[in-house]
Amino acid sequence: MHVSRLLLERSVLWLVLGIAVWVQPGISLTSLTLLLGMAILLDGVIQAVHAIGNAGQKGRWAGFVGIAQGVLSFLIRHITPEQVVIYLAFWGIATGIIEVVVAIRERKQGGGTLWYGLAGLASLALGLLLLSRGRDYVSVSFGIVAIGTIAFAIVLAVLAVAAHIGEVRRSNSAVGTRA
Repeated sequence: MHVSRLLLERSVLWLVLGIAVWVQPGISLTSLTLLLGMAILLDGVIQAVHAIGNAGQKGRWAGFVGIAQGVLSFLIRHITPEQVVIYLAFWGIATGIIEVVVAIRERKQGGGTLWYGLAGLASLALGLLLLSRGRDYVSVSFGIVAIGTIAFAIVLAVLAVAAHIGEVRRSNSAVGTRA
């Protein structure tokens, strides 16, 4: 599995969301909820597609959770700022736990499980931070969503680069042993 590609695609998605929220400070709660739902849904689709296309199936359950939560967001009609922060927090916690568990279970297979697990820790950290400090962020929920998703995107991008370097090294060493 090309974990670097998975992490990079997710990084771009969350960066776009963060920037979109940042440049639209007057966005309504309903619009923010729909944007978050779309991002969570797309994140789930990205993970599920990568899992289906690879024998390792990394990301399958995290993808399904993202798809389900993304679909649910389109059913939400009334939401408070605190609920928006908590909604994102629960996604981060659920996705993070699944990614860490998958990385631990598949660690013997290699193929970027360390980077996938670290991405899970980043999701989990985002979720726990938002959940623990959610009440403090209610008045600035738009800003915290923007900053949180941009920071998450940067972490995923760094992990993608690290995973890519590891994939290139494994590929080069495999070519060297065949020669």
